Amino acid sequence: MDDFIEINGITYRAILRVCKDIHLKIPICMTVMILEVNDTNDYQNFLTRCCELVAFTINLTKKKDEVIKAQSVYNAQFSSVDTQFNIPTNLKLQKTIEHEIKRSQRYGTSLSLMIIEIDHLKIYLLF
Repeated sequence: MDDFIEINGITYRAILRVCKDIHLKIPICMTVMILEVNDTNDYQNFLTRCCELVAFTINLTKKKDEVIKAQSVYNAQFSSVDTQFNIPTNLKLQKTIEHEIKRSQRYGTSLSLMIIEIDHLKIYLLF
């Protein structure tokens, strides 16, 4: 959209381009170029391309954040150690218990399992 504005008594041509998010249909980038009235160059394609590049960068950043969150969720689910407390995760404990039960059955030995929870922090001891 082209418009004319006056600043300190001087008239300028303003070229405005807005780029919207494809999915949300909301503006995510706007470029404005202020030119002298007698500047006859066509900057519309340049501004449109600038908007598209900024929008692409914003969308790429969003995708990167989504990938980082997904990786974090995956690591939390399939990691063998809880990074916050440095204790085995439930999955690791289940595998360890299964392994120890099979070993106990294989060798005909007894197996004891003690699970203690302290202030919502679960500590598993295997004897």
